[in-house]
Amino acid sequence: MRDSDVGVIVPVRAPATYLAEALDSALGQRLAPGEIVVVDDASPEPLALSAAHGARCMLV
Repeated sequence: MRDSDVGVIVPVRAPATYLAEALDSALGQRLAPGEIVVVDDASPEPLALSAAHGARCMLV
């Protein structure tokens, strides 16, 4: 299976209550994105991504 040409950008500001749920939803689509970029919008607490979301998720 080839990588998807679809990418997703998720802007987040703490608290990131629904971040894991949003990433799971994006990765669970029929045409899953090849890349998900999570943008931390100056959260007072640093955000972290779970290793469970894999290498396709990147935090900037």
